[in-house]
Amino acid sequence: MWRIFKLGLFTAMTITMLWHWHVEEAKAEPIAIIATDSTAAPADDIFFAERVPMYTEEDLEILTRVLTGECQAGTWELQIAVGSVVLNRVAHEAYPNTIKGVVFQRGQYACTWDGNYYRTPTERNREAARWLLTYGSQIPANVVYQAQFRQGRGVWKKIGSEIFCYR
Repeated sequence: MWRIFKLGLFTAMTITMLWHWHVEEAKAEPIAIIATDSTAAPADDIFFAERVPMYTEEDLEILTRVLTGECQAGTWELQIAVGSVVLNRVAHEAYPNTIKGVVFQRGQYACTWDGNYYRTPTERNREAARWLLTYGSQIPANVVYQAQFRQGRGVWKKIGSEIFCYR
């Protein structure tokens, strides 16, 4: 997560403190900071920090398309819940550990075999996917089922016609 080049202990500690402060101020927005020494004289102890997304463009595209295929015109709440199920599955040991693996796991997301995955996403679908990849799942971690019927160990919540269930 950190790449530090030619930085002294004081500068590294300063970066760490700034990062912790930033995370607290941003309500735990997940970012990675790349710090590099400037071209200034060594005594200047200056660094540059930049935000680096912690997800790939492929992750963004796949999550956007699954939101398009599963709930394209759905409410923001529904899109966030559907995307959160994908992220919960990625984090759960019973499922593949990548977004691509979860979405294309055989028999899981109907949109991957009924053609809806390939519809043109809306800007709102992309915005919801980007938001989820930045802030993470917004539902309980053990909610890994989403369908129009009950399954698993009980219902967490129903949003529209979709029922979200515990494993």
